[in-house]
Amino acid sequence: ALRRRCEILQRAADELRKSPAFRELLAVVLQIGNFINHGVVESAEGTVRAFAIESLHVLHSFKKHGISALHCLCLTMRAEDDEFMQRLRHSLQHVSDASRERIESLEGEVKTFCDDCRFVENWALHAANRPNERAVSELVGVLQSECREASSSIDVAKTAVSAAQAYFSVSRGTATSAPGDLFCHVSAFLRQFQVCWLEVSSGRGRWAQFAAIVARRQARPLAGPKTPREGAPRY
Repeated sequence: ALRRRCEILQRAADELRKSPAFRELLAVVLQIGNFINHGVVESAEGTVRAFAIESLHVLHSFKKHGISALHCLCLTMRAEDDEFMQRLRHSLQHVSDASRERIESLEGEVKTFCDDCRFVENWALHAANRPNERAVSELVGVLQSECREASSSIDVAKTAVSAAQAYFSVSRGTATSAPGDLFCHVSAFLRQFQVCWLEVSSGRGRWAQFAAIVARRQARPLAGPKTPREGAPRY
């Protein structure tokens, strides 16, 4: 169980760094942020070139006439690929489970397990020349092997999580958040994104109209004011 939990953290970290769908999504988020704040889409002098993963939730809270920036993101991604949500979820399939783990707690559990293994090993030394000596020796061998594998697994997981944190850091050499929080931020955003995706995919009422507008404008650059709108979120 410990090795499986470590593997989930490792896979989730690798998924965040390597998912093409997530990379596409973040690129559009950056464009939306620059459009809201600066009235431009492409990166230029004075615009934002990166943003913290923690700020993804701002898309849901920035609304006008009941339409959030997250809805706009869904409409944009859906106009490009109506199967995008499935691609995104498949490419980040371990992130939700990883968000429920705390690597510090898991590391502590691995340490406790190895301490227990050493206790059994020391106890077995006093079981020499007893009828069950062979069975005890085999048990100790199994526990020692599992301890080594668990220790190796947590080290690999920690390295993968640290690499993911560094990959998404806004400033070079600094982590974007505490270990494990990265998965929580992304998982929470994905839940919000899925809710909005289902809303805009319903094809009912205004969503059908907005989807048609986005589809027509997809090939054209966004136009807008050259100065930030009052109250607009900063990415």
